Amino acid sequence: DTRSSANATNTKNLTPAQRDQIVSECVDHHWSPVDLGKKWGCSPDTIRQWVKKAGKVLPKTYKKTEYSESRSSTPG
Repeated sequence: DTRSSANATNTKNLTPAQRDQIVSECVDHHWSPVDLGKKWGCSPDTIRQWVKKAGKVLPKTYKKTEYSESRSSTPG
């Protein structure tokens, strides 16, 4: 199966503990929902919804992560 599941919403596979971790990485560690979506294989919009449902506020600025760096850094 060669279909890309990069942005498929695999949220059904995530446990509540994993969702909490994603919210924490976003709010506490300032990872962007886009980068977290790449890391966890779910939609950035879904992550934003989880943050709101958790009663938290999205950070105004985000850190650079290995996932934000990997967008255009394909060598060769």
